[in-house]
Amino acid sequence: NTGTGKGLALAGVILGALAVVIGIVINVAFASVFKDAVDDATGTTVVAPGGSGDSADAGLGSTRDNPAPLGSAVTGDDWTVTINSVAKVEEDSFGSKAAEGSVLLLVNLTATYDGDDPQGSTPWATVNFVTADGTTIDSLDASTLFLTKDSFDSMTTLYAGGSTAGDRILEVPADGWEQGVLAVSPGMFSDDTFVAVK
Repeated sequence: NTGTGKGLALAGVILGALAVVIGIVINVAFASVFKDAVDDATGTTVVAPGGSGDSADAGLGSTRDNPAPLGSAVTGDDWTVTINSVAKVEEDSFGSKAAEGSVLLLVNLTATYDGDDPQGSTPWATVNFVTADGTTIDSLDASTLFLTKDSFDSMTTLYAGGSTAGDRILEVPADGWEQGVLAVSPGMFSDDTFVAVK
């Protein structure tokens, strides 16, 4: 009976160790699948003007040091956003001017719905400004509410292939704004892609 007890104990230890190893393998596999799913859902791709979206564009816009040029198509989360132009303006359409030490940037963008929801979707594109020292500024950081004549319409429902275009105004520090970049996210869960302002 002593031999039987030792055999059962040894079998229990072996089976316990095997269960731990199998558990670790399953957790690693699950974590890898989960990470891939999150990367697919949040990742963006960039096609520069005249680019093909191949490896030449890989990494473009993924860091502030390597921003995508104006006109690049940033795709992610069922949407493609293109920053068509960035211009410094003196005032908004109602004559409001930037606070002292700041300038107004008029950002013209186009959002195109690439998804296939039969009910359509509304654009959730965000465009923020990142200063050369790494501070993010969004439209809510402005000294007042700035309005444009051709405002970007984020409330319209678009269907597959539909687009909307318009302007947003950002109030940014006047000193060195040319060295800043835009942080563009084409969808609610998409990563930011950095786009040059000039």
